[in-house]
This record gives sequence, C-alpha cells and structure tokens, in this order.
Amino acid sequence: YRATLEYDGADFFGFQRQAEGPTVQGEVENALRRLGWRGQAILAAGRTDTGVHAAGQVIAFDFDEWKHGEGDLLRALNANLPPAIAVKSLAEAAPDFHPRYSAKSRRYRYTIYNAPVRSPLLARSAWHVPTPELSLAGLNEASARLVGRRDFATFGTPPEAVSSTSVYSMS
Repeated sequence: YRATLEYDGADFFGFQRQAEGPTVQGEVENALRRLGWRGQAILAAGRTDTGVHAAGQVIAFDFDEWKHGEGDLLRALNANLPPAIAVKSLAEAAPDFHPRYSAKSRRYRYTIYNAPVRSPLLARSAWHVPTPELSLAGLNEASARLVGRRDFATFGTPPEAVSSTSVYSMS
C-alpha cells in the first residue's frame, strides 16, 4: 500500500522510530499492528526532525493479511492513530513502488512570523522572529540565491544508477 500522512510533529521525536520517545513511524506501525500487520517497518519518502510537521509524507507497507479493502484500511488506521497523525489517502501500490525512490519531487515550506509579540496559535507552525528590522525585500534577495540548478549528490544516492544529482531545481 501507498499512503499519504499529515501530522503535527510538535509532540514527536521526528518521523523515524527511535528509543528516546514517540515518533510518527512508531505510531503508524503500532496502529498497523493493532490491525493484524506483521511487518517489521514501513518505508517512507524521507525523515523529519523533532517537532517538524508534514502535509504529504508518503509511506509504503505490505499488508497481505488485510482483506477488507482500501477504504476500510484507511478508516481503521485513522481510528487507531493519535489525533496528531492522519492518513489522508491510501491505495494499493505497484510491487516495485518505493516512497523515496519513486518520488518525483519534494517541497518544503518554512514560515516566519515577524511581529514584536509571539503568537500562541502559530507557535507550532512558524518561527517567531521579533526583530523589527526583518525586511521582506531582504528575505527575497537572500532566497533568490537558492533558485536554480543545484547538485545534491552529498545528500544521498540518486534514485536510479543513470540519474544525475544535478537535475533538481529549486524555485
């Protein structure tokens, strides 16, 4: 199966399972186990750090024991996940599907809340910068340096042996 997760990561020690505390991967695997899953680990498109949220984290897992259909699995998983994690979509995947290597793109969004006083409603999703001299023109000028083709070879292995690590672009 291929599933897309959305989560508020504020109360998790990142995506990847670890001993120190609760993780998104651990919660999803526990929910699957409550449904009869016998797998060892789910696959993910990537990992997030402590406190990071996701709006479209793709995961994959085999679940041959499930005989009730995709819609029932989606509802059962959501019923067994904590309120901070939701499976937004779920479908059968091709046998060779891998959420990391099959990905065509990734998108990251960073939010800066620039005001003299913090916002409790934005505290979990934005970086509070109280400095009054933060300028939109300066941020645009700095971010313009990121636009263009970059070589991401140092960040991992290309998805296919013939792939180039320099074809990715930022915009």
